Amino acid sequence: MKSENKAIGILAITAILLGAALFFIPRTSKAEVSIQGGDYLVCTFPSAQVGDNLYIADTRTGVIAVFVYDPTTRSLQAKAMRKIDDGFIVRGGGGR
Repeated sequence: MKSENKAIGILAITAILLGAALFFIPRTSKAEVSIQGGDYLVCTFPSAQVGDNLYIADTRTGVIAVFVYDPTTRSLQAKAMRKIDDGFIVRGGGGR
């Protein structure tokens, strides 16, 4: 009986530790978020390399800025700032 009680106690402690570990595992952000307010549109999207991209578009001036958040260094770095129209330039012939 004593060995059975020890086995049950060890299994119970193991179950408690594994259950507690589920709460402490860091979860990565999987959701993309878009917010529009006033003249600005803000959108996040996971980066292909590491971290997340933050896109901020100023609809009044027509400019978009791209920032990259790196979770290893906990820093936000500006990567690009362009006119929104630059993303819609059609190159080559075939136009009417």
